[in-house]
Amino acid sequence: MSGHNLSLSELAGILHAEHELLGASFEQVGEGLEIVAAYTAAESEVDAFISGAALADLTGLSSLLISGEPSESLANLAFAGRVLSVGEGAHEAVLSGDGSLLAAPLLARTGDHEYVAWDLTGRAETGLSWVRFLAGIEQDGRAPFAGIETPDISTRLLPLLLAGPAADPVLLDYLHGQSLPAPGQVASLTLDRIPCLVVGLPDLPHAWLLLVPPQSARILWRSFLSFPVVTPVGRRAVDAWLSREYDWYRVVQGAGRMALSRDRLRELGLVRAGDSFVGARGLDALG
Repeated sequence: MSGHNLSLSELAGILHAEHELLGASFEQVGEGLEIVAAYTAAESEVDAFISGAALADLTGLSSLLISGEPSESLANLAFAGRVLSVGEGAHEAVLSGDGSLLAAPLLARTGDHEYVAWDLTGRAETGLSWVRFLAGIEQDGRAPFAGIETPDISTRLLPLLLAGPAADPVLLDYLHGQSLPAPGQVASLTLDRIPCLVVGLPDLPHAWLLLVPPQSARILWRSFLSFPVVTPVGRRAVDAWLSREYDWYRVVQGAGRMALSRDRLRELGLVRAGDSFVGARGLDALG
């Protein structure tokens, strides 16, 4: 995954003027980051996910790249959900050694020796940091994941969310014969000559995470909004929509560790059977 990191404030600034023109209200969520809470016509934002196409700027979405020869071994140890093939993605639990739930990021396998994890819930400080810690562990004088790289790439690409039944024809207008990834699939696509990583959100039709080169983000943002069916939405509407669509999203909120049983985590689709991941024995102790 190529690209150069900007500062978070530089990335947030790319679309800031666009949001102001649309009447956005902002919230400060961290040092150097203001996000769009809502726009002037906030009452119509959630409806866009149902009857049109909702477009959201997700700048600040925590993103972790895992690359190198041992990446498959690390991913299968650190992420407790599905074992992924190249081109697949899933929401997966990250557990501490005692089985506590730290996070439930979206994990995509983007190559034979490359994965990317995005945290939609704001729990990256514990979850993705834990993954980086596991990458550096040593056991009996050796480092099982030697040579692996786990850089924070949160500012390398600008993330946009486009979702809703009208999103399909909008995106197809840019693909020129390419196919949209199905839910739970990831693909590198060219949107009108702009190279993007496109992730079909797992289990959701008509919902895509678009990772866009920062220098092209304003072009695509304006282009998408030229479609009458596309409505810009803020993070409050995104949170409301995700909470409605994903049971796990409602559960995985707040700070700190959470103790959920293995059965509950499997019900939420966040863990796989067996004990081949960190925290599996802790889950058994939880009952």
